[in-house]
Amino acid sequence: MTDDRTALVLGGGGVTGIAWATGLLLGLERGGLALRDADRIIGTSAGAAVGAQLTGPLSLDDLYDRQLCGVVRELPGGLSGAALLRIGLPVALRHDAAAALRSIGRFAASRAEDRREARRHVIEQRLDGADWASDRDLGLTAIDIDSGERVVFTAGGPASLADAVEASCAVPGVWPVVTIDGHRYMDGGMRSPANVDLADGASQAVVIAPMPRAARKDTAAQVELSALGIPGAVLSPDEQSRAAIGTNALDPSARTAAAQAGLAQAVRDADAVAAVWG
Repeated sequence: MTDDRTALVLGGGGVTGIAWATGLLLGLERGGLALRDADRIIGTSAGAAVGAQLTGPLSLDDLYDRQLCGVVRELPGGLSGAALLRIGLPVALRHDAAAALRSIGRFAASRAEDRREARRHVIEQRLDGADWASDRDLGLTAIDIDSGERVVFTAGGPASLADAVEASCAVPGVWPVVTIDGHRYMDGGMRSPANVDLADGASQAVVIAPMPRAARKDTAAQVELSALGIPGAVLSPDEQSRAAIGTNALDPSARTAAAQAGLAQAVRDADAVAAVWG
């Protein structure tokens, strides 16, 4: 059953994904497509940071300028080959998704503790003091590392907005897990890059999936939208944007190029969004 509500789904993609999505959203807004006004916003990992910013007081022009000027002093990061193997193998070898996520959680639990204070400072800089907006329907995803289950943080729950964003962005092996109300959480993208299923019931949806993809027609997000029966558009970095973003989504030095690429791509994607939005 659907209602007459729009959904904006924001997926993971590291610091370059935050920059690219910000540029894309600004370009679409300049073209008359104000996606930040969606009735429901769902954020995962980098998308959690973007979603939190969209419901805050800063304009997209301001958020875009912050990407270009490096206002937020993002920490460099990256996953080693061993870490990628440790994260990928449980998913590849287990049919039980929760068991696979618990295995990844055990790996994540003891990593990156020395970066906890610096990481929290970055999250607080991103939000610039903002907390949950009581008049907005914002859901931010994370994984409980002990149960392997997904949770969705919302206003009025146990997590501050900064807690929720930090948990959703806690890439295993790169950033420390986040404890909220006695539970430990890691990156919501470990279950799904965008958690598109949370748009169920919407009348239309736009999915912004910043992770660079191979040039193919059907993405997982498009398949999920089709399965839900929701008219929608899935926007991912095109060839020009992928070249600008580069190969390390956690490289802060690529933010300016990624943001500019997103702004330029908005012109190319505007018709696809206009066909399903509004």
